[in-house]
Amino acid sequence: MKKITRILLVSLLAFSVLLSACGKKTDFEHASLGGNIPEEYMPGDTGILVSVSLLDDDQFEKARILQDKMDSENSFPMTFAESFNSSFRDLNLDFEKDLVPAFGEQYRMVFGLKSLDENDAILYGVATLADTAKMQSVIDTLVENDELKEKKLSQKDAYVNKSEDFYMAIVKDLLLFSNKPDGLVEMFEQNAKQSLWADDVYKKDIDKIGNDQVAYVAFYPMKLEGSEELPLDSLTMGGDSGAMNSQVLVLRAAENGIAFDGYASMDKEKADDLDASFANVPKEQAYLYKEVPAEDLIVYGESYGLKQTLENGKKVNPENVIYDGLERMVRNYTAMDFEDEVLTFMDKGYALSIHKNSEGVLPGLSIYFDVSGDKDNAEKFVDKLDGQFTGLMTLLEMSLPGAVSKGTAEVNGQELTAIVVDLNAVPRTGPAPLPTALTGEPMKLIYGIVEDRLLVTTANIWEDGGDTLAENSEFKDLKANLEGVDEGMFYLDLNKLVSYYESLEALREQLGLETTGSSQELSDMFENFGPGVAMGDTNDYEIQFKGFLTIKE
Repeated sequence: MKKITRILLVSLLAFSVLLSACGKKTDFEHASLGGNIPEEYMPGDTGILVSVSLLDDDQFEKARILQDKMDSENSFPMTFAESFNSSFRDLNLDFEKDLVPAFGEQYRMVFGLKSLDENDAILYGVATLADTAKMQSVIDTLVENDELKEKKLSQKDAYVNKSEDFYMAIVKDLLLFSNKPDGLVEMFEQNAKQSLWADDVYKKDIDKIGNDQVAYVAFYPMKLEGSEELPLDSLTMGGDSGAMNSQVLVLRAAENGIAFDGYASMDKEKADDLDASFANVPKEQAYLYKEVPAEDLIVYGESYGLKQTLENGKKVNPENVIYDGLERMVRNYTAMDFEDEVLTFMDKGYALSIHKNSEGVLPGLSIYFDVSGDKDNAEKFVDKLDGQFTGLMTLLEMSLPGAVSKGTAEVNGQELTAIVVDLNAVPRTGPAPLPTALTGEPMKLIYGIVEDRLLVTTANIWEDGGDTLAENSEFKDLKANLEGVDEGMFYLDLNKLVSYYESLEALREQLGLETTGSSQELSDMFENFGPGVAMGDTNDYEIQFKGFLTIKE
């Protein structure tokens, strides 16, 4: 018989209700059926909180629709239920008959941490219960079979697993659990007026989050500064952790996908004292996506003000390795002054994109800059690139005689320079032809200035024209989910990404190279996911983004 470990119990709580039967809910948004609020048992200085909830009727129904779309015999809920039944069949415990009624169909679970330091980390967990008697019956069965043992903590009945790293107790209609006895005792004795629920910053976040969500994750950096393992710089979205009040990521169910909301807020006084507000973050409405081809687009990212971003980073950290590395590279390869001649045309919008090149295996990578701020230096930069690429041609010609040529490509009615590699022109020395993925179409490197845009690309689609991303009907429907945000953009089509990876695996197989089979794993993982998009909005002390990921049947 397998012992009950901490991971099993936490997983049990997190996924036990995904296949459950009908239950009831309270009208009080964040509470249990009996009106008990999980956060009132959490310490006020909780630094990380994860909440999973199906209390909202509308979110519950939409979550069921999404689950039906993604339902398969290999889904995690199905696999987990089978694993549970297999492990505890000898105890006469059944997932659907015993656990599902205990938690109910509409439920809430909250997990909290005050520290991520390995030796000090205490997990605080609370789950709402639909049937406390049923849960007590499950616990009694586990005790009778020596999977759990009873233990008095703060004069209350509690239970601990064999390895003594998971403690739990039923309080009212809540299941409290922790990885340490001190954590459970702290929840037993928590004063509601000093709990997380009474914290002003958390209550402000809760008001913004609302109940129309299935999950959210909240970070409180000022409470976690003592946690050495927490990468605060990455969590604070560029702001100083000493000024950051909170960061929250919210997931909401929609009929055709999952909506994401994220935001971070700063303490105004502290941000001003540290000169660490978002006021210096360059921001502008996204606009280059109106010019980038939509066909075969896998990934697209747009932002604004690379010049300002790099300069701000250099100001915060004079030994900024990214800035210094770019400066050296520009000086070595173009002999141009990075600050006075290159950054001057990088002060507006810029974008990176990856297209699938029809049958070709070379990805269509594009770098696209609005250089209207200093077109003269941008043209000078392109001339320097041309010299470097010409040198690259010489090296390629030595390896691929007759396959490399230099010509032009027409993009939006203007001729740009194109270096072409046509492997069909390479003399055959072996009996087997090269795979069509390598010979189906010439590989191109296209670069130059189109009006006041700098383009460097290996994507042939730029020559073909067609609808831009903004004109694409599927993208229009997707973007309609992002009301109220218009800065920056990140777009990803998971189906096309998997398709491209499959073509790489096929090429490796044709070349007689070892394949991993991971393309099938990726296909299974993302088979129900379509394109997704995210955009943001920034002011001096708050930053927000919204995203939407399509789920298909």
